[in-house]
Amino acid sequence: TSTYTGSVAFRFFLGASNIVTYFDDVEIIEEPTVNVNVISANLSNEVIMFPNPATDILNVHVRTKYNEKVAISIIDLQGRVLSTKRYVATSEGINTFQFDVQTISQGNYLVKVSTLASATSKIIVIKR
Repeated sequence: TSTYTGSVAFRFFLGASNIVTYFDDVEIIEEPTVNVNVISANLSNEVIMFPNPATDILNVHVRTKYNEKVAISIIDLQGRVLSTKRYVATSEGINTFQFDVQTISQGNYLVKVSTLASATSKIIVIKR
């Protein structure tokens, strides 16, 4: 029996569909890390969109717990994606994104905000 005090990463490749893989003697040690499940559950509370109704620019505030990529999509009520913007890694805290809605027809839409860990949708009204 040996003791290892460093970090361990598991890497494996399964080359065929009939290979059985077993893990034995795995020890999980809790370390202070970001809990992605907490962020996922709370993302809807971390997104604020204004003005609502919007006429030309929609401001989207997203509070993040760590640097991550954010995608914002406008989806009509039939489920068609009208526009998507992908933003580079954000900084920890409140990030503001401006979304041009001038070319989108008046009506009700879903605005979906996605990160690698979670997604949420909110209703926005575009008014002319």
